[in-house]
Amino acid sequence: MLNPNITPMSIPGIKKLAKSLKAELAIPHHEALDQAAQRGKFANYAHALHCTARRHGQISQRLPHLVQVSAHWRNRAANTLGTERLYLPTSKPLTQLVKSHQLTGRLGGSTITGADHIADQYHWDDADQARWNVRRLANTLRFMDATGLRPSASHGKWPHNIYDNRIPGCDHTAVWYDPATKRYLITDEPYTDSAEYRADERQLWSDKFGQVALFLDWKGLHNPSEVGGTRLFLIGKLADAEWIASLARTLDAYPGAILEKDWDRFAKPF
Repeated sequence: MLNPNITPMSIPGIKKLAKSLKAELAIPHHEALDQAAQRGKFANYAHALHCTARRHGQISQRLPHLVQVSAHWRNRAANTLGTERLYLPTSKPLTQLVKSHQLTGRLGGSTITGADHIADQYHWDDADQARWNVRRLANTLRFMDATGLRPSASHGKWPHNIYDNRIPGCDHTAVWYDPATKRYLITDEPYTDSAEYRADERQLWSDKFGQVALFLDWKGLHNPSEVGGTRLFLIGKLADAEWIASLARTLDAYPGAILEKDWDRFAKPF
C-alpha cells in the first residue's frame, strides 16, 4: 500500500507516484497522473504542469527544482497536531542532492519519502519546534546544493582524531565530504558571543595544528539569526585553504539561509 503522506510537488515526483498508483489501482495512466498531482495539492496533472511552468519562470534558472521539507508535531496538552512544511528551490533534484545512506550528521533523523520530499521522523511538541527543525533541514540542503558537500560519518573531526584537539568554543560541528575533490571539511557553528569571546584562542589553535577556520557571511545551518544566532565557520587543513575559500565564495553568492522571518515566503509551493 502506498504511503498516503507522499505529496509530490514536482513533475518527476508526480510521474513517479503515478506509475505506482497505476499499478496498485489498475487505472489508466492519465487518471494516475491526475491522482498523483492531487496528492501534491494540484487540481490535476494539467494544473501541475501550469503551476510548475509558472514557478520556473519566477525562480531563477539557477534553482529550477523544488524540494518539500516537513516535520510533524503533536501538542498533547492542547490535543492539537499538524505538519509544518517548506518548499525549497534547489539547483538539483533531491535524488541528486542526497541518498538515503547519507542521512547522517545534520540530516540525521530524517527520511526521504518521495522523489522531492524529505521529512523529519521525530514528532515535535509544537509547531514552533517543528518549524525550527524544518528550517534546519532546509538550510542543510541549501548548504549541500551550493557546495556539493555530503554528510560524512566515517571521518574524524579533529587533528589526529583526538577529541581534546578540538577547536576552542566549538559547537554544532559536522563533518562533510566533497566527492569531486575527495576532501573533508568541518562546519562549526558556535553562538555569536562564544565565537567572538574565544577568537584569539581559535586562531592559536589554527596555527598550532595547521588548520584554517574561515568565518562566513552566509548565516549557516543550525540556528541562523539576524541577531545572536549561530555563526558558520568552515574548518580544514591549511593546505586546503584555497579550496575552502572557494567554497566560501560559492556560499556567499548563493541565496541566503532561511531565517524565521522568511517562513511565509517558502511555505507555499507556488
